[in-house]
Amino acid sequence: MAQPDGGGGDAEPAAKKKVAVYVLIALGFAGLIGAYERATRIPMPGEHPSMTIPFIVAALATLCFVAAGLMARGLMKEGVPK
Repeated sequence: MAQPDGGGGDAEPAAKKKVAVYVLIALGFAGLIGAYERATRIPMPGEHPSMTIPFIVAALATLCFVAAGLMARGLMKEGVPK
């Protein structure tokens, strides 16, 4: 039941968490694609490409997937409808 001041009940925080899960999944995919693009970029002559940045971006993307999975698991345990 909605509150008079415009605040929602229990469904609103669950909906926000669900949106956060989708955002984390999208960030994970974007990070992995960005890391791949950076790692497979053809270097300019005389340039020594570093593989550090792609590994860091891929690790952050993986953490986004892990966080999304943990949040989704928490939502499922709360019994929130799909």
